Amino acid sequence: MYLEKLVTAADAQEKKLDNIHLVIQDQTRQQEQRHQDNKDKQGLKNLRVTDPREDKKRIQETKGGLLEDCYHWILDHANFRQFCDDPQSRLLWIKGYS
Repeated sequence: MYLEKLVTAADAQEKKLDNIHLVIQDQTRQQEQRHQDNKDKQGLKNLRVTDPREDKKRIQETKGGLLEDCYHWILDHANFRQFCDDPQSRLLWIKGYS
């Protein structure tokens, strides 16, 4: 009788310990995930990943918008026209001073 109670108590303790073990494992996984998320966020911050649309908007606002007519010359240039009209043209080389 005493041994049966002892076995029952031991089984109950084992189940409790198993539950504790599972909770600790889950908490450890969550902590590792949070740590990884923080590392990912820091990595992205280090790379300065930005939204190009926001960058364009910021640049236009800072610099005063687009410089009108500074790019129209290329649209009328013979090489550009040939590039657009000839389906065999696959490359348009544009060079100039920076």
